[in-house]
Amino acid sequence: MDISRELLGLKRRAMEHSIKENVPTLSMPIINEGDPMPEPSIWSLPIIIEKKRDYFNGSEK
Repeated sequence: MDISRELLGLKRRAMEHSIKENVPTLSMPIINEGDPMPEPSIWSLPIIIEKKRDYFNGSEK
């Protein structure tokens, strides 16, 4: 009796459930320029909104 097919099926089903149950929480905090940054995380993508400049002459001051 070869049970390798049954074991492969069980392994496949276990992998499907582990992916669905261990999904990380992704976040995208929106921060104004000058506000403190949140702690870094590989699952976080912070967006920084820059302050409006009064003028632009080709070089920043």
